[in-house]
Amino acid sequence: MSQPKEILGHYEIGKALGKGSFSSVRLCRDINTKKEYAMKILDKQTLVDQNMGAQVNREIAIMLQMSHRNVCTMRECFQTHDKVYIILELVSGGELFDKIKTAKRLPEDTARYYFQQIMLGLNYCHKHGIAHRDLKPENILLNENDIIKLSDFGLSNTQRSTESGRVNPSMMLRTVCGTPNYVAPEVLMERGYNGFMADMWSCGVILFVMLAGKLPFYDKVMHNLFKKIQTGQYTIPECISPGAASLIKKLMCVNPLERATMQQVLEDPWFKMCWKEEFDESGELVRTPSQDAINKAITQMREQRQAQEGKKDEKVNNDNPAEKTDGSGPAEPSGAGHAIK
Repeated sequence: MSQPKEILGHYEIGKALGKGSFSSVRLCRDINTKKEYAMKILDKQTLVDQNMGAQVNREIAIMLQMSHRNVCTMRECFQTHDKVYIILELVSGGELFDKIKTAKRLPEDTARYYFQQIMLGLNYCHKHGIAHRDLKPENILLNENDIIKLSDFGLSNTQRSTESGRVNPSMMLRTVCGTPNYVAPEVLMERGYNGFMADMWSCGVILFVMLAGKLPFYDKVMHNLFKKIQTGQYTIPECISPGAASLIKKLMCVNPLERATMQQVLEDPWFKMCWKEEFDESGELVRTPSQDAINKAITQMREQRQAQEGKKDEKVNNDNPAEKTDGSGPAEPSGAGHAIK
């Protein structure tokens, strides 16, 4: 006799996918559409005991706003008397951390491809006023097609900024959070910080880790680790190319006011190399085409227009343009069934 299926609402609950400190994740399938998702399950009493209610509510509110190719999306959220259930996009390719661990260090083209996607997803978040605040390879997932998905917005927060990316001092974030090895120096100072610029530092560390296969800052004694981060004590190995090294240095600048902004990264020569057309299809970041591309498009448009005008002249010279050559009746209008919409 087969084991009865576990059903919750319109979801059939399947195998365990993972377990964290405050939640578990199960595979689930929509009974109606048969599509699979990841079900994040949180125990309400644990949230109360750990004073995490506000954090979870913030994560849910933020993820409900997300709709981008490089951000893990939430389908819905519901609760019972003792549990909170968050239905998420199923990302089956594993963590970026595992990719790095298996490869020791990633080839430069692969690292750049992943980094471009990380920045596109983060650019989307920042445009919507959301600072992630816990970026690390463990929180970056990949699907079966190597598409990056930013995940785990549990420590995220909203922050307002001007178009230049600067944040009013009164709007600075003040919570010390994030994973120590990836956290920005100013976050450790407990004096308020720009969450967007703290994210940029973390991205620099991630790029370093992908290319070097090791952390730029490490010490078994936490106090010493913090000191290395705050003073920017790291060495870029020779295996990292000059272009990548230059970008890492711009991102891992101790002074957040001198650190590379999102726009500066998007315009960086190393970052823009081997750009994939699929990135432009995301709708969130379309680079300005080159003048050569613009001229080529104009030329093609002119040639198409001239060709169409030539066809019109040919039709005018036809004695019976509305009749088929076999005399069987009116001809079907040109382009029938292919109307431009």
